[in-house]
Amino acid sequence: MTRPLLPFTVRVPSRIRAVAVCRTWDFEHLPGPDECEVVLDLHSWMTVTASAVVGIITTMAHLCQRGYVVRVTVPDSDYARRMLATVGFVEALETFADITGSKPTGTIRRVLPVVKVMNFKTETDVERMTNEMAEMFGAHHSLLPGALLQDATTALAEAANNAVQHSACPVGGFALVQVRRLSVGGSRRHFLEIAVGDPGQGIAASLGLPDDGRSEEHTSELQSRLHLVCRLLL
Repeated sequence: MTRPLLPFTVRVPSRIRAVAVCRTWDFEHLPGPDECEVVLDLHSWMTVTASAVVGIITTMAHLCQRGYVVRVTVPDSDYARRMLATVGFVEALETFADITGSKPTGTIRRVLPVVKVMNFKTETDVERMTNEMAEMFGAHHSLLPGALLQDATTALAEAANNAVQHSACPVGGFALVQVRRLSVGGSRRHFLEIAVGDPGQGIAASLGLPDDGRSEEHTSELQSRLHLVCRLLL
């Protein structure tokens, strides 16, 4: 008789915003995949940012790549569930994880553009992804003028192709692009967020370089072994 797997629960707080939070989850003492399954508890999660979405998906995909069964419990809030459906979070997780709880019954109409979470495995996938971004944001000239759009699509393509070339992960990488309004200096401004996740070994390991597991944070960029996030103030 097969012994049931013990649940190892990771609870996501309501206000997780950045990739760095995912790096604080303690998997060092995680039992082997033949002893436990990982349960991602999103009951309280409310804040949907590109970095948090891609960070969570990438971290869970990395665990699946290591042989763990991953189960995901969706948020209690119907608004949060529909927001996650709007950015394609559930569909991305379903490529490798089991989803439990009430799935969203609809999406939220976005005024600001968003390119939903995309799973990419080849350079052809990356080209299709950047073309979709160019088409989506090309209709919003006031937000993203032509020259700036070209720079943004180049940043997405370079980050995603790095994952394709160095990841060595059959699951592939994940990316999300969206514009959000944030308060800056007392005024509401637009931010373009480009998040790319690599659930594989990362560039450092593929080149034989040491990985100290730390994240580097700057005003325009936050990156770690698993993630690259660009934030651009428009």
